Amino acid sequence: MGARSKSLGILLFATLVQAIKAEQIRIGFTHYNDILGQYQSFKENNGEIQPCDKITDVGCSAGVARLMGHVKSIKENDFGAIHESSKFLVTPGNIISGEHGWLSLLSGTYGWDDPYEEMGETLQSRWTGYFYDTNYFRPNVTSLGLKEFEGGLSNLLTFLKAAEIRPIVSNINCRAQYTTDEEREFCTLVDNHQKVTISSSDGYKIGFVGYVNPLVVHLSEPGQLEFIEVVSAVSQVVETELSDVDVVIAIGSGSVDTAKRILDGVPKLKLILLGDTADNVEGEYPLQYGEKFIATAAKYGKSIGKLELEVETTTGSVGVISTNSRVVQNNDAVQYDTDGDSKIESMSSTTKSVGAKNVILLKKNLDDSQQCKNKECTLGRLIADAMVHCAFKNVTSAPSELIGLWHSGGFSARDYTESSILQISNTRKFLPYQNSAVLVTVNGTILKTMFESSATGISEPPRPDWGQFLHVSRGVEVQYKFNTQAGTYLVKSLKVLQKDPVTGGFVIKDVEDSVNYHAVIPSFLYNGRSAFYFLPGTFGKVGNIDKIDIGKDYQCLDGYLQALGVLGYNAEHDRILIEGDEHDDGSTTSAPIITSPPSTSTTTTAPPTTVDSTTIGDIHTKTEASTTTTTAAYPETETTSEAAVRSTTPDASQVKDAECGAYYYDPRTILELSLATSGLTVIFLTSISIIVTGIYLMLNRKGRATSARSADDWSQLNNDQITIISQPTKN
Repeated sequence: MGARSKSLGILLFATLVQAIKAEQIRIGFTHYNDILGQYQSFKENNGEIQPCDKITDVGCSAGVARLMGHVKSIKENDFGAIHESSKFLVTPGNIISGEHGWLSLLSGTYGWDDPYEEMGETLQSRWTGYFYDTNYFRPNVTSLGLKEFEGGLSNLLTFLKAAEIRPIVSNINCRAQYTTDEEREFCTLVDNHQKVTISSSDGYKIGFVGYVNPLVVHLSEPGQLEFIEVVSAVSQVVETELSDVDVVIAIGSGSVDTAKRILDGVPKLKLILLGDTADNVEGEYPLQYGEKFIATAAKYGKSIGKLELEVETTTGSVGVISTNSRVVQNNDAVQYDTDGDSKIESMSSTTKSVGAKNVILLKKNLDDSQQCKNKECTLGRLIADAMVHCAFKNVTSAPSELIGLWHSGGFSARDYTESSILQISNTRKFLPYQNSAVLVTVNGTILKTMFESSATGISEPPRPDWGQFLHVSRGVEVQYKFNTQAGTYLVKSLKVLQKDPVTGGFVIKDVEDSVNYHAVIPSFLYNGRSAFYFLPGTFGKVGNIDKIDIGKDYQCLDGYLQALGVLGYNAEHDRILIEGDEHDDGSTTSAPIITSPPSTSTTTTAPPTTVDSTTIGDIHTKTEASTTTTTAAYPETETTSEAAVRSTTPDASQVKDAECGAYYYDPRTILELSLATSGLTVIFLTSISIIVTGIYLMLNRKGRATSARSADDWSQLNNDQITIISQPTKN
């Protein structure tokens, strides 16, 4: 009896000690995510961000200066009762980005002694470091989003050093034997976890584990870094590195579904502070998932999360103090940080002055940007053409049969109306991701596979939207058809500009598996990103090298626009046809395209017919030429000769401009080409050329300061050359 009483007494005493030892600890988290380089306050117009010159401008909200004010207010006022060691400022990443373009403007010296590259991330890195020098705005814990990798590892390294942060990322394999310096250096600047001991009677420990959006390998530029499946990566770090902590918090970016999978797979994890989201998830803050939580705030710094947790130290259970947890809108409710605002005003005034340089006067609306994501659009055609022009401008002896392919995720579509003046600030928004244009050799099989991947970008979800739809330059024709059974689009026809070995002319022909083609593509695709993971290692040599980098994408676009002088971009014939879609001329694609006429057809040569000449933008012209008539069983079928006439194009490798590389098509050139094809006499050729050129120069002399030409400016070519080299007037 005495022994039992003694045992019972010991048990009661232990229970009493444990009860005395038990504590309920309050922890306060202030968190923001997805600033995306938008340091300025801004207005939103139809979803488009318009930076404000001053934070006090009417209708302007958000901005880092306001965000800094809210962080300070929350820390001092809302979390006033929480011990300092239990207050955390956390960001999952996506702080920098090229998304808006206006931070990519600067090249050369900004005002410091050291020069800056064109990359917007470089400038953002310095500014982020300045803001983080304010002790209350420096995050206690931070991870990385896929946006930080957007400019490549070299720029990310610049950011990490300038901002003086050490992010935690668990799903990057830093034990791999990397052969390049950037990957090795990156791994010295990051960790996979962080431990913090907060003030309590027994030294309560909190562990943090970070992760980056698993799609970073597809949607960003992480170099040769290897990535680990995210659930297993987080689980391993928690089990091995954080086994001695009392509660574990994850910070990371990606979808809510991914966050839920991580919570399911890691029992010890109680909370995920999530980024990579446009707004607060599902309107609930925090989102409760079983006995666990997910918390996020809006992008661009439009809101900030304020979350107070109560942790039971004995059981490890976590609860939310709902009365002091909410999403705080980043508005005028608190005093903004004046020092931060002065830095932002200095930056914005400089970028504004640099971006104000005029590039081109629009002569056609760029007003179809909403369809660029998964249909052909004017801007997509323009960018693809610009990359081809860039290759001919910058590469000696560029292949004459050259095409341009640019994915929809590689540019940001904006609408501009006729008579608008495009400035550098506008073109940087068109191409904000600092891709390089790369000249490659690709065989027909791989080219077809690329367009099959492009077709997956036409379909609506559940297909992943990775911006994989390909826009094409002149000289490419692709038709997609809908497969009812599969519920997806397939490539029905793919043709590209090729040189006819018999006539020496240029015609649109079906892509053949065994034939090599030359294309300009973004470095993003060359590296196997988006849905084009299969591309690395598939390219042939360009001459004796793997590829040719011909310039940054926005530099290529600027050069093309400046060469055109006045943009009257026209597309008389669709390059991309999707069955059921409406064409530029109002018709719809329904009838099948047959590569060649049926064997029952007979052809006769019709006399030349005079028709319209081309405009600057597209080369699909109607000219004096030999045409073909057919008595085919399929009257809608385009004959081989018609295809040759419609798509015959000047050898663009000859269209080089010593001053600014004008990729310019002259009506006389088109007529010379088509008349030569018809076999007419040289006398008739010369007469028509002189008449049309005279009319053209007379009509276009006014208002064309950047591209005006006199008759003496045109270089003369031999009869076997098919286009004209133009020389611009000095200005």
